[in-house]
Amino acid sequence: MTSSTSNSKPNNSAQSEASIEREEDIRNAQGRRKIGLYTVICGGLMILVSMGLVNIGIASLRYSSLNPFSIERIQATGDNLGAALELPEDDPREVVYVLGSSLIHFGFSPDLFDEELNAAGVPTVSYNFGFGNADPSIHAKFARKLARTFADHPGRIDRVIYEFAPHGATQRRADTSGQLNHATTAILSSWGDIGQTLLDDPEEAFALANTRLFRSGVPAEAITHMLATPITMAKINDTVKDRPKPVPMDNLGWDLFNQLREDWPESIPFGGWSAQYRGGFPPTASPRALELSDQVMQRMQDPVRMESALQQRISCCDILGLEMSPEMIAHVIETIRYAQSIAKDVDIVVMPQNQDIVHVSPQGEENFKKALAEVVAATGVDVVDIYKEPYLGIEYFFDADHYTFFKGRSKVTQMMADHYLPQEEKETH
Repeated sequence: MTSSTSNSKPNNSAQSEASIEREEDIRNAQGRRKIGLYTVICGGLMILVSMGLVNIGIASLRYSSLNPFSIERIQATGDNLGAALELPEDDPREVVYVLGSSLIHFGFSPDLFDEELNAAGVPTVSYNFGFGNADPSIHAKFARKLARTFADHPGRIDRVIYEFAPHGATQRRADTSGQLNHATTAILSSWGDIGQTLLDDPEEAFALANTRLFRSGVPAEAITHMLATPITMAKINDTVKDRPKPVPMDNLGWDLFNQLREDWPESIPFGGWSAQYRGGFPPTASPRALELSDQVMQRMQDPVRMESALQQRISCCDILGLEMSPEMIAHVIETIRYAQSIAKDVDIVVMPQNQDIVHVSPQGEENFKKALAEVVAATGVDVVDIYKEPYLGIEYFFDADHYTFFKGRSKVTQMMADHYLPQEEKETH
């Protein structure tokens, strides 16, 4: 008995110590879990706050700059695609929608187009749905939204004129279209489209929702593209470093912008879509604005600036070699077919080239000729070919391919309208 009792005391002590250690281990584990939980919560909150600040900063670019990445213009044009539905159903005028790039945005005047056709006995009301920084992959999304808008109103649009810009459909352009392609997918898609993307690619679907809801359509990739722009421009400027520097622009550009805002209080010089001018701009402005415009265009037409503009177009779009992208040509065809599903007629227009500056290589001309033939064969559209006839030189352009705001826009619009004049009018025009 004595021996047994004496032996039990160490055992009880050992068990007590083990129990205490287990309790300490449990408390330590609980403490570690709490610390881990607090770390996860605090880290998550920091990430959310950081993402929120980044999103706010990116979104603010859209509203603090002049139509950055063309997001404001693209969304505004998309939101106004149903403009023709506001017309009376028995309106006798031919409804014309003109779609395309910045060459249409700044180079087509609905007022001037309608004025010429109305005077020739062809009652017309036209709309400008052009926007910059776009390529056929983006136009296809835009045309899909157009088709959905008029799905229950086939034939309300009499004619769609779609601009086929050769340097907008090159392989080089296709390789650099990602940042804006994502943005336009976010702002032009329906929630049903994004839901379908969720099934196929959840990561992309969440990125689209984030861009649409929290970044006002401005993708993060656009920021890196913007930050890389000075490097690209430095390389371009290096090609003309040995030539005389052009006369500085000073504040002429801003002076013109501010004067146009004063002259056109109901219009928006860069972003947005003016219902009053059906997506375009007034055909003229005050004498002061016209004077400033002449000064700005004259300085922009300096040979060194023109060469820099050409080098930029070579860099981004292969404007001389025109190695066409099969994918982009497929998007051109897709765009036309969407338009054909709701419009009575669809034409494509090849806009005038700056023939004093842009000299496409023989291979480039052949590449474009084949691409155009492929589009026509696939869709049966007519071509409004004002690409090289009549000859337009530098006086109608303010850079390698964009038309001057008044003289160039007026001339190009007249050339487009001439194509739709009655035959007897064409013969006397």
